[in-house]
Amino acid sequence: MPKPTEKTPPEFTPRFWRDDRLPFIEARYLADGRRISYDRHAHKLFSIGAIIAGESSFMHGDDDYRVAAGSVVIINPGCVHACNPLEDLPWAYCMLYVDATWLADLQGASGQAFQGYATAVSNDQVLYAGLLELYQVLIAEDAELLHKQGSAIQYFSEVQKRLQAATPELQLENGKLKVAADFIDTHCAQDLSLDDISAQAGLSASYLFRAFKKQYGMTPHAYLINRRVQYAQERLKNGATIAEAALDAGFADQAHFQRVFKRMLAATPGQYLR
Repeated sequence: MPKPTEKTPPEFTPRFWRDDRLPFIEARYLADGRRISYDRHAHKLFSIGAIIAGESSFMHGDDDYRVAAGSVVIINPGCVHACNPLEDLPWAYCMLYVDATWLADLQGASGQAFQGYATAVSNDQVLYAGLLELYQVLIAEDAELLHKQGSAIQYFSEVQKRLQAATPELQLENGKLKVAADFIDTHCAQDLSLDDISAQAGLSASYLFRAFKKQYGMTPHAYLINRRVQYAQERLKNGATIAEAALDAGFADQAHFQRVFKRMLAATPGQYLR
């Protein structure tokens, strides 16, 4: 049995890629996901990933999938999801996280909201191979910036052609619930109460709790914690220390922040920084 002081083997450690010259995209790679475990969570970014080896479970909204090597998973911004190992089976994946505003411009909808996709899992091998090819271009130290930019545009233009756009669902309370979500987004570092949020939205606390969970796939508190982690991620990317990010995002202490961050992202803040 490994000693507690031994480092995690490289294959179990997630690798992150970022480049200040390409602020609209971030990448993550993991060679063996048997030791990872995600809580249900959501991103403000659009996410698309390729299962490179093995199999895993993929929870997307109210649906559960079993995905395997060759599968592409597609996650619209704000969609609650989780991907976890199956019966200690090894699996590997590569993920790309992309700014929705950048994608909206690519869709020809400059100044408008990004139009999400109806597909959660695809076996389209053009999308699969293209994602892995783009990842290799992004992480290549000798690849020129112009090549990286062009490769990203080319791949996500292909995504736009091959995936069907999602049909927006009509929801009577959508406007008021969005007010509640926006209020949490803006004040995520504060100690909010259900009364604070419901007063802003003009809804009763009990109705807000039920309707919010139905629309966003998580309770207002879970949404708040998820938003704090997202905010802390941004602070880390912009040069904050782990302690500064924890404090700025409203966590009680650094230890609590590290536990929640790892539950949501299956990586420590230190791994994310590296």
